[in-house]
Amino acid sequence: MAMQEELSPLLPLKRAPPAVDDTADMQAIIRDEVPAMYRLAYPVVLTYVLELTPGLVSLVLVGQMAAEDTKRFVDAAALSVMYLNLTALSVGIGLATAMDTLCAQAYGAGNLRHIGLYLQTGTVVLGAAFVPIFLANFYSADILVYLNQPEDVAALSGSFSRILAFGLPFLYAYELLKKVLQAQNIALPMLYSAILCNMVNVVMGYLLVNHTPCGYLGAAISRTLGNMALPLSLLPYFLQKNRLAFWPGWQLRAAVQGVPEFIYFGLAGMLMMVFEWWSYEIIALLAGLLPNAIVAIGANAVLVNITATVYMFYLGIAVAGNIRVGNALGSNRPKRAKIAALVATVLAGGVSLVTGICVFAFRFMYPRVFTQDTAMIELAAQVAVIVAGFQFVDGVNAAIQGTLRGCGLQAYGAAINFVSYILFGLPVGYVFEFPFGWGLPGLWIGMTLGYTFAGVCGAYVLSTRSWQALADAAQARANSKCA
Repeated sequence: MAMQEELSPLLPLKRAPPAVDDTADMQAIIRDEVPAMYRLAYPVVLTYVLELTPGLVSLVLVGQMAAEDTKRFVDAAALSVMYLNLTALSVGIGLATAMDTLCAQAYGAGNLRHIGLYLQTGTVVLGAAFVPIFLANFYSADILVYLNQPEDVAALSGSFSRILAFGLPFLYAYELLKKVLQAQNIALPMLYSAILCNMVNVVMGYLLVNHTPCGYLGAAISRTLGNMALPLSLLPYFLQKNRLAFWPGWQLRAAVQGVPEFIYFGLAGMLMMVFEWWSYEIIALLAGLLPNAIVAIGANAVLVNITATVYMFYLGIAVAGNIRVGNALGSNRPKRAKIAALVATVLAGGVSLVTGICVFAFRFMYPRVFTQDTAMIELAAQVAVIVAGFQFVDGVNAAIQGTLRGCGLQAYGAAINFVSYILFGLPVGYVFEFPFGWGLPGLWIGMTLGYTFAGVCGAYVLSTRSWQALADAAQARANSKCA
């Protein structure tokens, strides 16, 4: 098959016999899974890093403008990017996580054409979600003013958001196509698309911002053009021979029938993501309540940016684990699924130990990339000692949450994240920050404890589930449609 040309898939396309791995050699499975996850993870890591870049590029382009009021334009662009993340990306990308479960398990079961049906269902769901999301971004200026943002900045931010809103359908289409390919153990095409997107964004942004009357809006136009390039650049790949083996033709009725199941997994996956994103936003707000608010906000921003960047390594492993676990469950190989989950967790833990050591060792160096303020650098370096330890917890937890998605246990993940981050980690951090007087370090200690609690809860859920029952549910799910 064509999809086998890039990576050797885990399973044949025919439905596998039941539970053949129950007596398989564990070391043999590990030797099979480690290189398979590596081949999946490294392009996924690079892809996610490149997908993180456009928002930063927008701010850099606006910040380098030769204008008298550059700071106001930067504030507006930053506000627009944050608004887009909270209202559009978290919702759309979160809903698309349903594909992590459905497509991976369908591929494992050998039901390729069900992947095509899930793609159509995802198009219906994200298409419906796009309408209110588009309106919320198109009229964001009024919403921001209602939220007590300065009117001049809100107006500039609203104009920026209106342009970005037109790129959302392309971004959502790319996200769905990405899930389709990842479920089939294919990762390189998205890396090439992300490279092209960034090239379009940087080149067009530079030209539009600096050499046309567009000004700061040129950064929004270039990002929209880059988002348009993402799915369009994947079309040549799909048009090659045998690359559409998963496509059953348009089956709108079957696609609509799959909407409740898609929303069940997608909504829970979205909440998993949103609770995590909110925890970082709330930390920023709490940092602003400290007596040295400006220094604390700046130091916290440095640490959040570093954490978000290295998280891409954990996320790549988590996605690889998600796919391998889902494939194995769909093929009725529960033992392989359990071992794949263990391999992903160990790999993420090993990588996070390395990143944690780097965060600690270079704690006086990387803050200087963001600021030359001595007080901010010293505070960031002080808190980085805690953030270095946080990396291990974050990495292991990412792998566990990826396994939950592969198993179809997003509802557990959403509940765990809400309790661990919102109800436990942040309140504990607040207590350490103010009553205990520990300041910003106290906040990050609370976050570390919250993420530790989430990891323990996730591990408990996975250790107490019957993996054979998970495999049975995956097969029933994968065979529930008529392709």
